[in-house]
Amino acid sequence: MGHQRRPAPPDLDLKLRETVCTPIRQSTSRYALGALPKDAQHDYGPIHIEFHELVLIDRRLGTLTLLVAADD
Repeated sequence: MGHQRRPAPPDLDLKLRETVCTPIRQSTSRYALGALPKDAQHDYGPIHIEFHELVLIDRRLGTLTLLVAADD
């Protein structure tokens, strides 16, 4: 059975746009960190199937942001 997708509640949608979407769009450089080798994962590493780390650099603002997203 597939997952049913429903719209996010308005407050959550706004927060996601502000803290995730906007920094991604506005950054001047974006880097996706690669998968960790098995010996670099902690004991619960295999539990999180979807795990992403993005490094966002905004040279105009002089900021660096680490954005971490996981399936939990």
